[in-house]
Amino acid sequence: MAQFADFAELNESEKNTWEIYRREELQSRGIKPKSKVSSGWFRYCLLSKENPVDLDHFVLIDSDKLRECFKRKQISRRKKICAYCFKPKQDGRVRFCSDECRKEFSQRFSYVIESWFSLRNEALERDGYKCKKCGREASEVDHITEIADGGGAWSLDNLQSLCNDCHKEKTRESWKQRTRAEEILGKIDPDQAQLSLDSVEYSMWNSYG
Repeated sequence: MAQFADFAELNESEKNTWEIYRREELQSRGIKPKSKVSSGWFRYCLLSKENPVDLDHFVLIDSDKLRECFKRKQISRRKKICAYCFKPKQDGRVRFCSDECRKEFSQRFSYVIESWFSLRNEALERDGYKCKKCGREASEVDHITEIADGGGAWSLDNLQSLCNDCHKEKTRESWKQRTRAEEILGKIDPDQAQLSLDSVEYSMWNSYG
């Protein structure tokens, strides 16, 4: 078996090329990059000891499959062999010797476990695009139990469809409860708690117009 190339062995130009390629690949799947996703997500996942890797609750990556995918494609590029079966490539193909190998590779080494984009749509479809609070048309998806409070970030059962107004109200109530708890525990003073609430309300109203 050919020896796998490590990410650390690549020069800076090669690393940047892979980074741009992976960012575009996420975008092609409807996953809009932000923070960690846009600033070095591929390198971050490749070198991470965690599995799976949660990128800002926006996309869930199987880092083991990502590393395997990367190593195999590096072998293919350097040895000019198929990334799936390791046989010589034919007819000027780039990474695979056949369409069958390309298909099998995509199925076996698909490293995007879940994305917020697809999970959000699944929740909206399940709820019939109706707000779970008031019954009006829903355009947003909310975590029933906040992630900060231990709610499952990727659990469909922890999601509900809400309209803008109900979502803003629930968010404000959640912040009230959290700041009150922190105030009681002496973690923040009352003035700071009110300032936090005012900031949340201001940012919410500006976000939704």
